[in-house]
Amino acid sequence: MADSEGKTRRVRLPRTVLVCAVGGFCLVSVSAAGAYVAGAKMPFIGKDRGDLRPACTLIERVRFRAQDGNVWTRAYIAIAPSDGPARLRATLDAARAEAAEHPVDLVLVVAGDTEGPKRRILMRDTAVGARVVYAPHPDRIAPGTRRFQARYVDARPSADGDFYGKTKVPDEDQLVKIVAKDPEPTGCTPTAGEAKDADAAKGAGRSAAQGHEPSEPAPSGHEGGH
Repeated sequence: MADSEGKTRRVRLPRTVLVCAVGGFCLVSVSAAGAYVAGAKMPFIGKDRGDLRPACTLIERVRFRAQDGNVWTRAYIAIAPSDGPARLRATLDAARAEAAEHPVDLVLVVAGDTEGPKRRILMRDTAVGARVVYAPHPDRIAPGTRRFQARYVDARPSADGDFYGKTKVPDEDQLVKIVAKDPEPTGCTPTAGEAKDADAAKGAGRSAAQGHEPSEPAPSGHEGGH
């Protein structure tokens, strides 16, 4: 600023004003950086639950042939930590991929978490986060058989890979809408030695078709007194 004699006069701001101005700029900068980092670490921000399909690994596969001639597959998979709807979507995709790769009458997929058990005998109770029964051709099974049946625990897994929460049982229309998101199923990454063949116990195929899988407990949690 110039005075009447043409000399330049310096304007001095109080130290408190300078501190507030600099501090405010730093605060805004740090907040913006923090928001960027948080957004980078949380890809589900701005997404509806179930919009992203988590990766999965095939732990073990067992093929059965029932006495009535039906052939079905029971697959055990581990899914990356995710919420219930996303886990259900991955399990449905795995079931359809199994049926496409190995033509069968029924497919049962039991899904756990990547931090959970890696042996099918241990994948029960709270270690199960989702279950899907898929009949590619329902007319070949018992009358009234549905194409899709599923249930899942509506909660994220614990640090140990266990699931605690309500079990939800979507109706078939809901399952069809979820499947429509993935026209071409990709399935899970296979692991060495996951495939095994076995003879099914009497009535195993028909039991699975009706939603009563032999020796397989339901996922943890309860809904509606179930």
